Amino acid sequence: MFKGRMIRLGIIVCAVICLVATIPIHLWADQSEDSAPSQSGTRTIESGPSLSDMERESASGGWSYNSEYIFGISKAVRDSSMPPGAKVPVYVFSLPLDVVLLPFSALAGLLGE
Repeated sequence: MFKGRMIRLGIIVCAVICLVATIPIHLWADQSEDSAPSQSGTRTIESGPSLSDMERESASGGWSYNSEYIFGISKAVRDSSMPPGAKVPVYVFSLPLDVVLLPFSALAGLLGE
């Protein structure tokens, strides 16, 4: 009896995750990117270089540890052009995967730049 309830709960949770992941991204995106700023008081700012670009610039000559592989999937999601609302369901899957791959990415960083 308890096992059947857990299976149903698991199916419901999976269905909700799939529903959220399949909602069209354009619902979260700004519909009027080229229009004039609204009177609501919000303003948009241009993003600067990503952290990996700044790390590359700061490495001055010689060998240095390559940290691009550590939490690489999560960094790619963070630096992507997806709207913030669409990134949340992707983080649910990327963070555990990055933790599992952490020992391998730490070893890959020893290859240097």
